[in-house]
Amino acid sequence: PILSIRRVQNLPLWQSYVNHREAVRAKSCNNGQANEEFLWHGSKSGAYESIKNRGLDVSYGGGCIWLSTNSKYSLGYCVASKQILLVRTTLGYIGQDSRHVGGTSSGHARKDDQVGGGADNRYTISSNGQMYPAYVLQIQF
Repeated sequence: PILSIRRVQNLPLWQSYVNHREAVRAKSCNNGQANEEFLWHGSKSGAYESIKNRGLDVSYGGGCIWLSTNSKYSLGYCVASKQILLVRTTLGYIGQDSRHVGGTSSGHARKDDQVGGGADNRYTISSNGQMYPAYVLQIQF
């Protein structure tokens, strides 16, 4: 069960996110759409205070942060902390990530557990400014 839900309120981080969202929206390949979603992120114990204060940092994830439409996937990374983040994310144009499927970016394919019944429900985000840690949920296993 969920023990608590806390909204993150960090004005400088929010303003950075909005600026990045508008830059993504302005790119011609996005047709004026930011493609904004709420996605889940699980992290090691102790990371949440830093994330709330400074945001998600791709340098800790090898150049990208993994987010998921499926909270169960993200919960696997936060067993010790018993906290999970709901992250407001600007996705923009969605293609296939060549590092994970062996190909080049080719279209707006979205295959996840909520749309289309596919097995892949994860996104890799390589820009800190395209993620805002909106909520922290305290859970009980």
